[in-house]
Amino acid sequence: MASEGTRFRELQEQQARAEAELERIVDAIASAYASEDEREIATARMAKEEAAARVEDLAHRSAGAGLRAERSREELATFTRDHARDLLAEREGTAREVAARLSSAVGEAVQAHRAYVAERQHVDQLVSQVPGATTRHDGVSTGYSWEAALRELERIYREHPEAEPPRPRWSGMAYRRNMDSVHRQVQARRRKPNEGIVDAVRPPVGG
Repeated sequence: MASEGTRFRELQEQQARAEAELERIVDAIASAYASEDEREIATARMAKEEAAARVEDLAHRSAGAGLRAERSREELATFTRDHARDLLAEREGTAREVAARLSSAVGEAVQAHRAYVAERQHVDQLVSQVPGATTRHDGVSTGYSWEAALRELERIYREHPEAEPPRPRWSGMAYRRNMDSVHRQVQARRRKPNEGIVDAVRPPVGG
């Protein structure tokens, strides 16, 4: 599907360039007529015929490539639907890998934030030793806009140091089945809205 899509885009680009060249030749024909140069007119008209034929050819090729790309997308969708469970099994290793990478990256960010805070405290301590200096009031602040978010991240990281890998949400299937069952029951009641009432007021047999 990727190769078909790439080919389609390449043909579209070629078609756009050919159309631009055809416009340039049309302008050249007008200029030749303005100069009343018969040889230049004949040359430009011949070039126009060739350019127009190339534009038409590329338009057909582009349309065909577009159809092939669409068929490839449909085939991929069908294959994915028919082999979804197998494809899910193949994704397990990648899912665990990206979760481990995320856990590692968050751990590094938390460690860097702690190092930043420690360094800032050290700097403040040194500033406080300078005669006449006031910590965090002289000069530019050394904080940063996402410090609060990192403090919250560090708190959560202490509770959950590892990210869970992305997993299939099978509960959605059960939820849809339950909702379908409820919908069928509601529809059944709507089709017979007075059934219970009629039974209640119907006179007994022989009454």
